[in-house]
Amino acid sequence: MSSRDEERLEVLIGRLLGGDASESDPEVKEAMDDPSFRARLQQARAVARALDAGGAERRRVLARADELERAPGEASVEGSVRAWFDRRSSAPLSRRHLAAAAVLIAAGALLLWKSVGREDVPEDDVPLGPGEIRLESPAGEVEAFDAFRWTANLTGGRRCRVLVFDALTGDALLESPLLDGTAWEPDPGATASWEDVEWQVIVVDAAGDEVASDRWRVRRSP
Repeated sequence: MSSRDEERLEVLIGRLLGGDASESDPEVKEAMDDPSFRARLQQARAVARALDAGGAERRRVLARADELERAPGEASVEGSVRAWFDRRSSAPLSRRHLAAAAVLIAAGALLLWKSVGREDVPEDDVPLGPGEIRLESPAGEVEAFDAFRWTANLTGGRRCRVLVFDALTGDALLESPLLDGTAWEPDPGATASWEDVEWQVIVVDAAGDEVASDRWRVRRSP
């Protein structure tokens, strides 16, 4: 991957975290085909989860970013963020996006400081909040679509539903019933013809409202 592509993906991750892009955007869906991009996005989201404080902190920061008055030192932090992004993209960045990026940089520095002298904690060991989900398999290229597995917080009566789509046409291929667990094994006969699909897990609360969702693209190996 060229340095230009690396810079483009870095900017895309920043826009996802800042709310200026979503996983339904064509550019993001294309980037999600790259396992290294998915890994970097998950790492960035792990930093963001450290701000949640029970799932609320990051949302509060993003919602209030436009309303925050400048505190001492904020101008220099935002200026550094703007300069870093300006070197990588000609697209204008919103005040909300800059504030979110500045907060994430500060959180990353805090996490690094706290980790000095401690063993690294695998991302899979990071507890998930009520609005978080982590897809596990299938991923990349597979020989068969025999089982779907993920990690999610299902406390409080939350349940999951799996949706599978044709990645090329967007047509719905299969839908699971509501699941109490974090695994689903569809009928092999229904998946035998699948070649290039996107699978999505939606977590709903006891009232049926969506609280989390994630989506991956997977291909059958030649």
